[in-house]
Amino acid sequence: MITNTVANQLRITGFVLKANLEGLTHEESLHRPEPGGNCINWVVGHLVHTQNGAMRVLGRTALWNEHDGACYARGSDGGLDESEAMPLEELLRTYDRAEAEILAGLEAISPERLKEPSPISPTKNSDETVGSLLEKLAFHQAYHLGQVGLLRRLNGHAGAIR
Repeated sequence: MITNTVANQLRITGFVLKANLEGLTHEESLHRPEPGGNCINWVVGHLVHTQNGAMRVLGRTALWNEHDGACYARGSDGGLDESEAMPLEELLRTYDRAEAEILAGLEAISPERLKEPSPISPTKNSDETVGSLLEKLAFHQAYHLGQVGLLRRLNGHAGAIR
């Protein structure tokens, strides 16, 4: 069943995120690469923002309301200043809590629900189902974790996954 695959992928991405953040400071998480790109803090906050959307689709209570984490939403500026950025440790704790909620939602979802039309589709796919959206979630998280790995190196740290 796809829920087992998605759950396994999300567990792996959680592991990789923690490895890539090991030894990084909050200040380093705000460093924005030149000539452009997102800082680590934005990427991690964006992952949490996306998890909140997935929790809603899974019928779980999101950890952030629609206004919380707006600076991390898709299309927002990927550079943050100290006043708007959440502390990196807080983001990671929120990520962990959200991951647990999503995994619980995946365990409880019915095969029928997976086939239902999704209330959202980031790719504007009119045929999006809850199941296909969850598959995209796993890809989305992995995509951005690759960025975190590169941003870690740009902050002068050795690669975390060897």
